[in-house]
Amino acid sequence: MAQSHSSSLVSSHKASDSGLQIHLHPLVLLTVSDFITRHTLRRQQGPIVGALLGQHNGRDITLEYAFECQVVSGDQGAVLLHQAWFQDRLQQYKDVHKEPALDLVGWFTTTPPSGPEAQHVPIHQQIIHDYNETAVLLAFHPASVLAGGENNGKLPLTIYESVYESQEADRDRSMDLDGQQVPLNLKFQELSCSVDTGQAEMIS
Repeated sequence: MAQSHSSSLVSSHKASDSGLQIHLHPLVLLTVSDFITRHTLRRQQGPIVGALLGQHNGRDITLEYAFECQVVSGDQGAVLLHQAWFQDRLQQYKDVHKEPALDLVGWFTTTPPSGPEAQHVPIHQQIIHDYNETAVLLAFHPASVLAGGENNGKLPLTIYESVYESQEADRDRSMDLDGQQVPLNLKFQELSCSVDTGQAEMIS
């Protein structure tokens, strides 16, 4: 299998500075896999986009539930969440999951193994600006599954947080050039994760 090159939107810094620990529940994997399968078999058009619900306690983020989302085309064809629909659906889930209280902690979509691309940026910015500034992205890589081959037992997915970096990644982020602030660009930083099973999931 050919080696994939990193997307230009993936941070060049290998280690995350945030210290976030992601705990991925199997139910999310099942929900997203089912969504991708149905979307593919029905030959549906448009991107695969969904929301992730969980808890954010300190440096720990749990990804416990997922649901698919409606999207619309924004300016210049940018893919965005259908705002009114999403707000209603999110509130419905929050009303059901009150103990423990769950909230929007991220979103999911499909990407190449190399990472997120330009079309993924508008919806990520919408989520971190309107709902949760620390929202993570769960990126599934269908191409890795179709290609087969050795994957060292790793799930075909990557979880990212968003960071802002200068165009010159090797420079210190706090440096100014001639007294002017260095422009910062949105980048995606890979996070490590563990697969956790809750009591209800073990019973089922």
